[in-house]
Amino acid sequence: MKYRAIIVVAVVIVALAPVARAVGLFVQPSEVTVTARVGEERTVSLVARNPSGDVALFEAYPDDASSPVTVAPASFTLQSGEERTVVVRVRPREAGRLETAVALTARPLAALGLQAGAGVKVPFHVVATEGTAGLAMAVTFFGSGIGVSIGLLVGLAVVLLLVFAYRRRGFER
Repeated sequence: MKYRAIIVVAVVIVALAPVARAVGLFVQPSEVTVTARVGEERTVSLVARNPSGDVALFEAYPDDASSPVTVAPASFTLQSGEERTVVVRVRPREAGRLETAVALTARPLAALGLQAGAGVKVPFHVVATEGTAGLAMAVTFFGSGIGVSIGLLVGLAVVLLLVFAYRRRGFER
């Protein structure tokens, strides 16, 4: 009789014990290096996936709020097995190297019992250089079709002016 009472109490305790849930988190790539000129924006895509069997709420944010890194979307929900692209924008404010991270966390949406979340920090290595914006704009402009056409027209006009000036002097002698 004594053993039967212990077994009944044990079954009741196990049956009433809170359920523990945990979610997983998969992020790719696991590390990012970005090179940009000061003031130039670069974008990088991270893929976040929910490998667990439960629906999960994901949050993404820069590890350092003062860094030149922004993340969108900041919050999203993924079903089991689903994935989503997170866009990370980097716009360096000064030349040099910056070591920062983008944090992604996941937690189950179910409100039952103990909930265990997951989190990962993706290291971001930002290399910012002083840009020669004027030269870069000129190369971009003259590398386009319109820029080449205008360059050829200006070059032709200069050649014609030189020929005209040479002939005029030639006849005066």
